Amino acid sequence: MKIHQAINGVDGVVSPITMAELIVKPLELGRTDLAEKYRNALRNLPNVTLCDCTWKTGTLAGSLRAKYQMALPDMFQVACAMEHGKVLVSNDKALRKVTEIDVVLLSELNK
Repeated sequence: MKIHQAINGVDGVVSPITMAELIVKPLELGRTDLAEKYRNALRNLPNVTLCDCTWKTGTLAGSLRAKYQMALPDMFQVACAMEHGKVLVSNDKALRKVTEIDVVLLSELNK
């Protein structure tokens, strides 16, 4: 899998929001097998922590939303990464406005 090679050396975090976003399309298509492959792939990425959203995460996400006026799901992802002291790996360039954390774009990892 290309992402395994790309993410090597980056200590990142995957939130439940990322998981939800990844499995929507396969499930819409009735491809539960593909959704399960995505789940397994995320569980086995090197250097990646799977994080849970907690009360603290919600509080931090709300503060970030107030400061940056960005979508709440995005701020939950940022909050998860901040809580774990990790880099946020994303496709969303707009998240680079958030100064509290480093954001690495997937497109940069593939270079």
